[in-house]
Amino acid sequence: MKIDLACGVRKKPGFFGVDFVAHPGVVDLVWNLEKFPWPFGDEIADEVYCSHYLEHVPDFFSFFNECYRIMKMGATMEIFAPYWTSMRAWQDPTHVRAISENTFFYVDKDSLNWAGLEQYPLKASFSCWYEFIMNDAWNDPARTQEELAFAKKYNVNVIDDIHAILTKKAMPHG
Repeated sequence: MKIDLACGVRKKPGFFGVDFVAHPGVVDLVWNLEKFPWPFGDEIADEVYCSHYLEHVPDFFSFFNECYRIMKMGATMEIFAPYWTSMRAWQDPTHVRAISENTFFYVDKDSLNWAGLEQYPLKASFSCWYEFIMNDAWNDPARTQEELAFAKKYNVNVIDDIHAILTKKAMPHG
């Protein structure tokens, strides 16, 4: 099973769409994703897709715990979100957090244990790969790698979005 969480009117083709608003012909299940548990069995999803919703999630740990519960071992979750240095991350008053590559540190139980943050209510463990989606104005091939690296670190509106792929891994022992 492939699930598109908070699909809105743009459900990913071939995915089962979940949203809190009924969009006939698009949304397969009307459900408030802030209500846990979700109406899915354990380990039923091969893939999860979530585009521009993570920045709206009020209960970060419960959201990822629930994703972990419904995903099969080794399943992937693809996430798109506005990057924290993009104006798009801050313009929408319904956003509750900004997303950076460091945000995904908090969805890996191994990392939290290593950092002495066992008190966080995470019952999930994901490995993460990510890339940046650059603002069109910065996609000029004449720019040097040094110029881009500096701009990414110190300028706003250089990176529009972060694209992350999380892979469900076994929980650490102990």
